[in-house]
Amino acid sequence: MERTLYLLIFFSLFHPVANQAQSHEEIYEAYVLDEMHRWKGVLDGYAGRSNLSLSNQLEYLEYLYGYIAWCVGNDRDDEASGHLDEAFELADYLESKSYSLSNIYAYKAAFYGYKIGLAPYKAPFYGPKSKSYAQKAIDTDSKNPLAYTQLANMQFYMPPAFGGSKEEAIKYYQIALAFLETEKKTERNWNYLSLLATMGQAYEKIGNLSKAKSVYVKALETDSRFKWVKNELLPNIEK
Repeated sequence: MERTLYLLIFFSLFHPVANQAQSHEEIYEAYVLDEMHRWKGVLDGYAGRSNLSLSNQLEYLEYLYGYIAWCVGNDRDDEASGHLDEAFELADYLESKSYSLSNIYAYKAAFYGYKIGLAPYKAPFYGPKSKSYAQKAIDTDSKNPLAYTQLANMQFYMPPAFGGSKEEAIKYYQIALAFLETEKKTERNWNYLSLLATMGQAYEKIGNLSKAKSVYVKALETDSRFKWVKNELLPNIEK
């Protein structure tokens, strides 16, 4: 009986951590290999769970952030919209707990950006909200790479007529990249690879193909299997 009780306590303490690490690995592999059904499987494993720790809920929010971006980019608008509602609700809850506020603000900046992606005509309404949350994220933590990534994305995707600038986007991407590398948060980090891929595209947009190529090569040096860069982005500029 005593040994059984000990084992129950042991697994209740450490099993969630193991699951968290396993989810991280599955998400990373899904991103690198472009197997988004695996990403969706991780989301399904989190959804509906009760009594998740705040840390686990923040991780789930990160995975929603990545998956919704993929949905928006692949014309899965209904799926993106449903997950957005869930993401905002979770972000509001974590904000009410004052948990990891800089990251929460950065995610909210991204979520409003996704709303623009789903309904571009609403950009005048959602654009200022997105920018405000990104700036709020930086004000809360001036070294948060996720926050600078959102400012960069705004500049990257915003039409020049409305103030968008690929050059400004690159500046913010460089800041985010520097923080990730300084803090040694590059290994098996899908956000790092995503940053490099988007940064390379920004260099392409301004006609700096040699710099774009160097960024793509850097991504493949980080993980040579990175399918998006290996099979699409890098070959396209080498033609």
